[in-house]
Formats: sequence, structure tokens, C-alpha cells
Amino acid sequence: MTFTVTADGPLEPGRTLARYHLWGEDPATPVGTNSVCRVLRAADRLHAYEVTWHGGPDHTRLEVAVHGADGDDILSAVRREVSQLFGLDAATSSDRSTACGRRCRHRPSRCWWARSAPSR
Repeated sequence: MTFTVTADGPLEPGRTLARYHLWGEDPATPVGTNSVCRVLRAADRLHAYEVTWHGGPDHTRLEVAVHGADGDDILSAVRREVSQLFGLDAATSSDRSTACGRRCRHRPSRCWWARSAPSR
């Protein structure tokens, strides 16, 4: 089964997944040019899935293929893990833009423009 996940803001999957290459290749999470493979343990079984991405940073589309998925509970568990893997659930729309109105790729608490903007 396959499904698509879209990011609400800018997303650069290659940079997001760069942490898996920090100390060498991670055999549990092989990252390709436009894909990453993982295994999820759910319902006492292992479910392999592959995420491929398309589009630029402002219009990234993640396509997820779950091999051997047999229910909605498996798909929702994979969707939850993909969101965590790519940091989609950590950043809300308010985190993606700063107080001064500039588009920002990180949290306003870490952005110089957001910290220096006067409070409203």
C-alpha cells in the first residue's frame, strides 16, 4: 500500500536525514539519493517501508510504500513514524514563520529575527 505525505512548510529531506551519515553509514536506515528504507515493528510483526521524495524544499512530497501492510493501524503507525523521522510533527505552522513575517526554516526561538522582533 502507498500513501503520500506533504510538508506544511519547507523541507529538505537530504539535510533532514543527514544525521544518519554523521558517524558513517547506518545499516538500519539506508538513505539513498531520493529515498530512505526503514522497518517498523507493529502488531508483533516487522513491516518494511520505503519513503521517496519529490519536489523542491518548498513543495516536498513524500511517497510512502509499505510492503505487506494489511490494515489501517499499520498505515497510521508508519505515517506517525515518517512524520517523526522527517520532523513534520515537531514544527507547526507558527514554528515555520517568524514574528517579523519572514519565512524561516527553523524554530523562531532559534531565529535571530524572531527574537529581535518586538512582541505584539
